[in-house]
Amino acid sequence: MIVSLRRVVAVLSLVVGALMTMQSSPATAATLTTEYPQVRVVQLGGFVDPTSAAYLRRQIEAATQSNALAIVIQINAGGATITQDQMDQLTALMRESPKPVAMWLGPTNASVFGDAVKLLDGADVVGMADGARLGRPLQDMTVRGQMIAKSEVLSLQQARSREIVDISAPTLVEFIRQLNNQTFKGVTLQVSQDGQDLFVPVFTKPTLVERLFHVVTSPLAALFFFTTGMLLILFEFFAAAAGVVGVCGAAFLALGGYGVAELGARPAAFVVYAVAILLMSSDLQNGPVRARAIVGMILFGSAGALLFSTFQPSVLAQLLVWVPQAAFVLLGIPVMIRTRFSTSVLPRESLIGANGTCTTKFADVGIVRIDDLDWLARVKPKDAPISRDAAIEVMSVDEHHLVVARAPSATISV
Repeated sequence: MIVSLRRVVAVLSLVVGALMTMQSSPATAATLTTEYPQVRVVQLGGFVDPTSAAYLRRQIEAATQSNALAIVIQINAGGATITQDQMDQLTALMRESPKPVAMWLGPTNASVFGDAVKLLDGADVVGMADGARLGRPLQDMTVRGQMIAKSEVLSLQQARSREIVDISAPTLVEFIRQLNNQTFKGVTLQVSQDGQDLFVPVFTKPTLVERLFHVVTSPLAALFFFTTGMLLILFEFFAAAAGVVGVCGAAFLALGGYGVAELGARPAAFVVYAVAILLMSSDLQNGPVRARAIVGMILFGSAGALLFSTFQPSVLAQLLVWVPQAAFVLLGIPVMIRTRFSTSVLPRESLIGANGTCTTKFADVGIVRIDDLDWLARVKPKDAPISRDAAIEVMSVDEHHLVVARAPSATISV
């Protein structure tokens, strides 16, 4: 399962690369006419995934070929999903860039956690806002010559005392101003004079396709798209519609699958998902919600809690996704099924005493055909089971079903 998801990711990455080649960001292509040099600002948020890594790589290369004075990376990342080799290549590109590369951890309350802290190794100078935090790598890691333990989280003061951070700056512009008259890679940055800024910050933006694929690598978004896609496909099996819901479900499932594969998933979770879908689908077709559907939905939520091996959403976040899904499955789909067969909205008392045939074999709940119309029906225990195409007689009606008995000519199912 994981191997197949990885293949999907590889194919989607090729598609993303092709689309990014055809669609360049307006901010990337824009050239400002000004007497002051430009400082190219690249904003990294969420997880450092293949999409954001490719975006950063492209911005560094574009800044190298432009008249940018320096590259400033504003980072607020919860981790990294790229491989160690990809991370090493990215930091090497930053170090080898002829333009100075500065990194600012901000704004206040921002964090750089997980393997994303390794990006600091590629920066010539690092700044940090008060209230921001860094650390918590997946394993002990050396960053800018200092060891950060696996569970360690550093404040601004701690990071500065260990010389991991060079500058304390509350805002991005203030961070750039503090680079004035400092020399990096043989370039002396003249960014202010007599209190006046001598630079123009140019903020770049990823393409729409890049932003879409970056969003779905967030744990909560990946969980939402992946699970919602499965439930929409389940709904399509009962809706007897034109397939629009199924297509939307397939699209959601593909996007969620990309995010799940990038974040790393447990194979056991897919087994639990399969069992949950089977339990729900086998029960929902009978009309009212029963124990199997409830157990299936509980397993469905449990699979979400087990899905990610590393980047797990909080319990509250998982509940915000699961509770509406449970309401959709346990309340919405049964209402749609009842409406489809019209058993809860049409008067049925006139059918008492009518004869028909079973269109399905059932021992409890099934479908009967009376005068070329299908109805949900429940058989009395003493008459169960009834074979398919066997003759039945309607004895009474309840809230959701016709209550039927085996006609004298009916055969007993074996």
